[in-house]
Amino acid sequence: MKGMAKSDAGCSGVAVEKGETLQNAHTPHRDGTPGLSDWRIRQLADGYMEGAEAQFDSTGDTDRAALDRELRQTLAAEGVFPEFIEIELERVMKVVFAV
Repeated sequence: MKGMAKSDAGCSGVAVEKGETLQNAHTPHRDGTPGLSDWRIRQLADGYMEGAEAQFDSTGDTDRAALDRELRQTLAAEGVFPEFIEIELERVMKVVFAV
């Protein structure tokens, strides 16, 4: 997805977005609970929507299963523990489908 290319891995081995430091990539959200930062969630949502738009433009349809699979892979590559991938995916989807 656009906006999800990684730069070199940080000191902990976690891939970090270009222009982002390891510290702000995995800062707890505002309520202090662990997880991806709100900023990163918005960034992933933007990438998801861009991917959906590109699919629709080229095929006339959107394959949500493929987009979700790609997002899960991105979350795993960013070091999200397997037991938290669905939670982070849900956070991204809330932004994608916010009205």
